[in-house]
Amino acid sequence: KAKVAIDTNLSYTIKNKAYTNRYITVSNETAYAYENATGTAAEWHFEQSSTAGKYYLKNSDGRYCSDVRTSIPLAVDESKEKAALYALQELDHGVWAIVGENSNFHAAASQDYSVVGWGTDAQASQWYITAQSPVGNAEALAGLEALISKSERLVDELSAGTTVTKGD
Repeated sequence: KAKVAIDTNLSYTIKNKAYTNRYITVSNETAYAYENATGTAAEWHFEQSSTAGKYYLKNSDGRYCSDVRTSIPLAVDESKEKAALYALQELDHGVWAIVGENSNFHAAASQDYSVVGWGTDAQASQWYITAQSPVGNAEALAGLEALISKSERLVDELSAGTTVTKGD
């Protein structure tokens, strides 16, 4: 099947196909497929490596995925030196495998839904990857909110007959 390039300017949620309310997130130093996970621990970035189509997978809390191994919970670490490279392999329209050098991501119900290594045939090894927002979007939103607030203040001052001076 085809491999895909991903937009490294976006963050993503990664939802399991077998357990459709479970998203990959981080708790302590381990990746899990938790129910309805939200927040930065459940948003992921694909950082391009020097190899085309291979990415470092990092959550928005700044922790990288290590090398996933068969039946062993996936460790995450702030150190990029401990990170492994991953590719995305399309299994079906909109359904992906996250492919490592030694194994693939799998939500292991028998291990409290920790992400472990496994083959791609099981639905628990298949994922929906959904773009969330551009990296740095929070800064742009904060700037927009400040501009809106300033505009509202100026409209209020004009409505009240207050003199608005340049630079306000």
